[in-house]
Amino acid sequence: MKRTILTIAIITILVAAPLWAQSESDFEVRQNPDNTITITGYNGSVRDIVIPETLYGLRVTVIGESAFYDKNLTSVVISNSVITIEGMAFQGNLNERNGNQLNSVTLGNRVATIGWQAFAGNQLTEIIIPDSVTSIVEGAFHNNNLRKVTFGRGLRNIGQRVFAYNLIIELSLPASLESIGQRAFADNLISKITFPASLRIIEGSAFSGNQLRSLTIPNGVTSVGERAFENNTIETLVIPASLAGWGLSSSIFNQEKLVSITLPANMNDNAVRNNFGEALQNFWISQNRAAGTYVRRGPIWTRLSTAEAVQYFREQEETRQTSIRQSGEYNIGDRGPGGGIIFYVNFTGFTVDGYGTAHYLEAAPVNMGELAWKSNNHQLTDIAGTKTDLGSGRRNTDLILAVDQNAPAAKACKDYRGGGLNDWFLPSAEELNLLFRQRALFGISNGRFWSSSQYSMGNTLGQLFDNSGYRSNIYGNNSVRAIRAF
Repeated sequence: MKRTILTIAIITILVAAPLWAQSESDFEVRQNPDNTITITGYNGSVRDIVIPETLYGLRVTVIGESAFYDKNLTSVVISNSVITIEGMAFQGNLNERNGNQLNSVTLGNRVATIGWQAFAGNQLTEIIIPDSVTSIVEGAFHNNNLRKVTFGRGLRNIGQRVFAYNLIIELSLPASLESIGQRAFADNLISKITFPASLRIIEGSAFSGNQLRSLTIPNGVTSVGERAFENNTIETLVIPASLAGWGLSSSIFNQEKLVSITLPANMNDNAVRNNFGEALQNFWISQNRAAGTYVRRGPIWTRLSTAEAVQYFREQEETRQTSIRQSGEYNIGDRGPGGGIIFYVNFTGFTVDGYGTAHYLEAAPVNMGELAWKSNNHQLTDIAGTKTDLGSGRRNTDLILAVDQNAPAAKACKDYRGGGLNDWFLPSAEELNLLFRQRALFGISNGRFWSSSQYSMGNTLGQLFDNSGYRSNIYGNNSVRAIRAF
């Protein structure tokens, strides 16, 4: 019995050892004037690392600039002794050649400063910001795969591009937050935001390129920058009294999508006109600039009573919930009805041009092949009307085949019958980008893919599916992946 127990103990030690196989000599260090340590580099081979509280008998308080840049790490645990994480400290730990990627980071509870692009360009899916952090500097978590961010209670300022180019769907901001920088949450998948009452400033393009359909800006916000909510599909909007003056910049909202706006009394005339159009401005003035909910039915604006507004919003929510129930409930990575993989979810819903509302995008499990975009007889044909945004790919595909019925890429997608369904199509440029951001689900690490978006005669947008994600016009034969919206 004793020999058996001893054997198990030895095995346990051997299995556990690699987690702690780093040694002091793996770290390059600098002794600080206060007799603490800054880690300036890493030469070890361990990829799942723990930043120790002490090295050479001194406390580790700073992780220096670029100290772990492009070191092929897979996970990092930062000890509670660390106070400062400098710029680019863990940037670029993504190696698609051998599959290693930094996908897990645990921050210590004394971290106060997170520097410029400190964790940018990795594959993090979740991060918890400790209470000790009061400000996050530009680009700190830019270009990851973040789906969930938990904020500490001390955070006051989120800088420029901090969480841009991630996969965040729902966002709950902390009660301490005062300002949100330019493009801080741009190009995510955000369909729901909970703003705190403490918020005062939302800078330009802060939430551009998301999936918001309903937005309530909290009273207390005094400034919203240009294009702060550009490239969303906001239909229902509430503007607080704190923005009645000049705090609301122009070109913030898509006027064509807005159908319901709640305005404060005596809002600035130019702000109403520049953001919501001349028709609403004229009607609003005719209502003596009264506070209330204004609803557009076709080209005509009306003002609802309080009771009518309550009923209107209740009906809108019931319609949304019915649409979700009819679509079923899926998460990213699930097998879809067509036998493919769900790579985009929007519970609020998005418009598929000419085909109604959808909540999901599903991609075929395999490529359609390496194909040309147009058949030989149509190489310079301009396909009028194709668009780049979410929800336009299916109509783009119809437009392409109406002009060139044998267009290889579009036809392969249209003819695909995964799950016995006939609603597959060639993705638009934005839909293709959403697929690119979930490429790991499909085991794709390289190749050029066609979109259905043409931006000028003979020029079609495509995207590289390597780490760059570079988007440009492409030619020749390229990879094709069919998708569907439902």
